[in-house]
This record gives sequence, C-alpha cells and structure tokens, in this order.
Amino acid sequence: MNASASWVPARSLRPIRGLAASTVTLIALSALASACLSTAHLITGEPPAARTVHVAGLYALLQAPAGIAFVCWLLRARANAYAISPEAFHRYAALFMVAGWLLPVVQLFVPKGIVDDIWAASQPAEGPRGFLGDLRDARRPALVWAWWLAYLAMNAAWAAAVRTVPGTASPAVSPAVSPAVLVSAALAAHAALSLLAGALAVRVVTRITAFQGRAHGRRPQLAG
Repeated sequence: MNASASWVPARSLRPIRGLAASTVTLIALSALASACLSTAHLITGEPPAARTVHVAGLYALLQAPAGIAFVCWLLRARANAYAISPEAFHRYAALFMVAGWLLPVVQLFVPKGIVDDIWAASQPAEGPRGFLGDLRDARRPALVWAWWLAYLAMNAAWAAAVRTVPGTASPAVSPAVSPAVLVSAALAAHAALSLLAGALAVRVVTRITAFQGRAHGRRPQLAG
C-alpha cells in the first residue's frame, strides 16, 4: 500500500459533474431511506434483531446503489486528480478503491485516506503542475474527517440496534437499563447519523467536484 504502487501516467480531465449529480442524488435517497427504516422500527417497537436476516438485507439494499455510485465517482475523481497533479503519489493502489470498503480493519481507514488524497491532489494550489508534495503530508480536511466519523458512527449504531435483543440481560450494562431502551437509543442515533453522514458525503462530493471543475479550463478534456 505504498505510494509508488499507485502511480499512473498523467491523463486528461474527464467530465465529472453528471456523475457527481447522480451520486449525490443516490446518497441523499439512501440516507433518507435508512433513516426511515430506523424510524419505522422505533414507531412499531419491533427491533431489527427480531428479523435480522431480512432487515439486514433491506439495509444493504438501501445502501448498495449509493455505494456503487460513490465508488464510480471516486474512480473518475481520482483519474482527474492524477491529471491535475500528475506528480502527486496516492497512498493506496487502485484495487483498494473497492477492496478498501470490504476488507476487515482496512475498511476503517483506507476509504478516508483515498478521499483525502483525491481532495489534496484536486487542488492545483502549488502551481500549474498541481500538488507537488507528498500526499502523506497533505492537510486532512475537517469536512472529510466529519463525514468519515459520522459514517462509522452510523454503522456502529445500526450494529448495536441489530445485536441488542430485548428481554436479555447484558453483563456490561447496568440492570437498570432495559435492552429495549438501548435498541430505541441505537435506532434513534442511526436515524440521525444516517442523515448527517449523507449530508456530509454530499458535501464532500460537491466540493471535490468543484475543485476539479475549476481545473477544466487549464487541462484538455476527453469527450464522454
């Protein structure tokens, strides 16, 4: 996963606004649907653990279109970042653009690192040849940090809601705290965090897209 493994020759900028618009739409719909799913469980009083397989499958189905669109947008955005800053070395090889979201442990930090590198390399602030420094030393934007922490917290809240079964006691929790209350708290947190993570993801996509849009006048573009 060293930087040199990710180097590719400079490319021409490709249009990204249309892909970004589709990605933003799917992210917003996914966030809203996930929040509604948790809210529905809160209203009915049925915990996700009551139908784990079905509910987990529905949750994955809600997330999948947005996830696929986001990865496709990332692939286009990173290709453009290479064109804007051809001498910048990205920290992760191309295979981690997909595998980074799936591999245990790695999925906790690699996707954020990929977005951090694209963010930095998409801003030609150091001259006409783009970002000239080591991306490992680039400033980590607060917006990306906020999105990633909200995303991890959202998934943690959902996992807590699914794994907590009302009517069972947990030795790690005070007997005064009912498992049903814990499930309700986790579902409420998931609903709120789904909307927050979605809004922040939309902001990340639009900001990087805007950075690359400003570079279109300085680099040749490919049709399509």
